[in-house]
Amino acid sequence: MSHYPTDSMGFFDTIQIYFMELTGRAIMFSGRDLELLSRWRAEGASAAVVCRGLRDAVEAMGEKELPRDIYNCRKYIEPQVKMAREKAVGGHDAADFGESEDGAEEGVFAGVLRNLVEAGRRAEGESVKELYRDAYRRVRALKDASAEAFDELARVERALVDGFFERLEAGERARIEERIVQESRPLLEQMSAEARAEHLRARRRLLLIREYGLARLE
Repeated sequence: MSHYPTDSMGFFDTIQIYFMELTGRAIMFSGRDLELLSRWRAEGASAAVVCRGLRDAVEAMGEKELPRDIYNCRKYIEPQVKMAREKAVGGHDAADFGESEDGAEEGVFAGVLRNLVEAGRRAEGESVKELYRDAYRRVRALKDASAEAFDELARVERALVDGFFERLEAGERARIEERIVQESRPLLEQMSAEARAEHLRARRRLLLIREYGLARLE
């Protein structure tokens, strides 16, 4: 990638796609990934700031030890976040760092709930609507922005992706799987079974959001 991305795709999606472009590996964010990303965003860091840190991590680790998640890149991302904060305070590079908002972590969950409500209203078919209702109930039960809460949010998203995919017609599911395999075949052949399953789920998520209207949990 010749430049750092903007937040036009959304903060989390931008970082996920950039991670995939850098490493060739798609990921679904873990609870600790979401906790870190949400904290950095609450502090005002843009997706471009985080992506600069990801680039530093990949360059430092090398091709033989590519990072598998955001958490393992944190020591490279934190300096970029700090640098952007200091520049913003000094009046420079304000686009990289904005003002923090009180209760921003809780705002992450509020945004998720809004997205689920809107997606549920648009959804066709009672089974898909119930999928969104279940996700809404689980997210609404999150009381704080603790590590445990973000772990649950990650589990909710995995269940939503899997459930939405399972509710598509068999032929449509087969077309999606074949498309992903064709696009990623050399990489998939080198992956462990666990890494392959995670890659497929992450790629499904992006396709389902872009082409089928799956709600973003952000």
